[in-house]
Amino acid sequence: MGDDPRPEHYRWRAFSRFLAARDSLSPHLAEQLYALGSADPDSSMGGSMMAAILRRKDCPAELLHAALASNRPYLQRIAAKRL
Repeated sequence: MGDDPRPEHYRWRAFSRFLAARDSLSPHLAEQLYALGSADPDSSMGGSMMAAILRRKDCPAELLHAALASNRPYLQRIAAKRL
């Protein structure tokens, strides 16, 4: 982050710390965080958030299937590797 004033760096750091502080996510929380990423007006930030949830070993299968059906190829690739 350093001297970079762009808010997405701080948002990403906060999101990453939130995930790192949890050994596991409930399916409901994982779905809520995935939806938060999906609704993010910054599609790069939102996609990164969604990808982080998909990469977790506690990611619900429903989210992996949703990613496969999405129009985001990088999320489809992550989900395909996990299923």
